[in-house]
Amino acid sequence: LFYLFPPQESHNLYAGYDVGVSPVDVFFPSAKRHPLFNEARAQVVVLYLGQTLVIPSGWWWYSVALEPSVTLSHQYWNLDNKVHFTQSLREKFDLTSS
Repeated sequence: LFYLFPPQESHNLYAGYDVGVSPVDVFFPSAKRHPLFNEARAQVVVLYLGQTLVIPSGWWWYSVALEPSVTLSHQYWNLDNKVHFTQSLREKFDLTSS
């Protein structure tokens, strides 16, 4: 089960300084702490055996496995995430601390 939110919903998801992180609990949102979440519009997708979902760059997503399954996720490089991609590579392959 995937909940997909377009980039325009970032304000309603209380997007902070962490890229791609929202403090809102999609299943139990707090109307007191996150009143704008009530205005957020999501697209809901259920994937079945053998199906694939490609999420566009910049979209917010939350997923839950409805039954035991295997999920593969891969972040692709593009111009929107170039800075974060190269920073991640530097962190993973930093040999200066050895």
